[in-house]
Amino acid sequence: SWVGCSVRDDSVSPPSPVVGELLDHLTASCHGGGQTVGQLLTTEHPMQPFSQRCFAGPSAIASYNRAWLPAEKQAEPRPFWSVPLDPPVETEAELKGVELARLVRFWRNPVHFFLTRVLGLRVDRDSAALEESEPFVLNGLQQFQLRQQTVGDLLSGRESEELFAALAATGQLPQVPFDRLAFTDLADQAERLAEPLHDLLAEPREPLAVHLDLGRWHLTGQLTGCFRTGRVAWRSGARKAADLVELWLLHLVLHLAGPADLVRRSTYLARDRNGTPQWFVLGPVDDPAPLLRDLLDRYQLGLTRPLHFFPKTALAWAEAAPGREMARARAAWTTSEWSQGEDAEPAYAWFFADIDPLDEAFAEQATLFRTILAHQEN
Repeated sequence: SWVGCSVRDDSVSPPSPVVGELLDHLTASCHGGGQTVGQLLTTEHPMQPFSQRCFAGPSAIASYNRAWLPAEKQAEPRPFWSVPLDPPVETEAELKGVELARLVRFWRNPVHFFLTRVLGLRVDRDSAALEESEPFVLNGLQQFQLRQQTVGDLLSGRESEELFAALAATGQLPQVPFDRLAFTDLADQAERLAEPLHDLLAEPREPLAVHLDLGRWHLTGQLTGCFRTGRVAWRSGARKAADLVELWLLHLVLHLAGPADLVRRSTYLARDRNGTPQWFVLGPVDDPAPLLRDLLDRYQLGLTRPLHFFPKTALAWAEAAPGREMARARAAWTTSEWSQGEDAEPAYAWFFADIDPLDEAFAEQATLFRTILAHQEN
């Protein structure tokens, strides 16, 4: 290829001698009818990518870049998904049986589940760039991961010095002498969480086998995390709305599948911005079966369409004062220069990039959190 015209006055510029000799040889040795062979073999591309010829000429120079498409030819982009899918083609027995782990995975992020498990697509997340220099401090994700690990080790009875030596040997701490400073702060935070967990995690129970018939549904699986005080879950970071949905779902299973001597209480422990333990406790539920059936019915709906349930945004909606629900929900959903909203979740961009998902369907699904908060104990 070569620049066939001058960028100054659009006058014809000849090709290099080698290309010119090749064209002359082809023209002399072959006949192309009304045109020379060199003309037939040469494709002239427009100088600018927004030229009309790119969108009305031959396919050899056709452009598929929507940004350069003339305005009069532009049309509204077709949505990635527009109509519900047909229900799964399965036997009645297969459709009725649901695994507990699959149901939990669905309710933690219904849209992500629909995209990856139903449509079979992969959500690409931004890969972390390699560090260009040796870090002196731990970033937020590293702090959470090591704090989570440290809390678990403290609960198993390991000493702080033993933990420091193990982490330093694996290279997960900053370089000397900043490793000791980082671990001291990490261990202090972990001990504040481990202390109240010692009593909660006393007398662990074996995993409970779950076989529940709920109308047309049959729920199977295992229920773990049960202790003398009921079911316990914890997280060494800030409270996550998806964790509360999972806590609620398994709390209902606890009522229906747990033995009579097991306390019907679910406790969730996280930490606030100051590192103080933050509690969320669910008490007894009078009639759990209809509530669990409702989650299963919504699960079936979520297999045919992206369910308008976004945990973080729905929790903000449910916790808002009357009349302020949508304002609080929109603040939690929208990413700003000060905070990252839930709309940054990659799976949501597939379905809601050009539409507002905070509609009536969202408000209907968000009422789930009102039910959860109604059973919260002080």
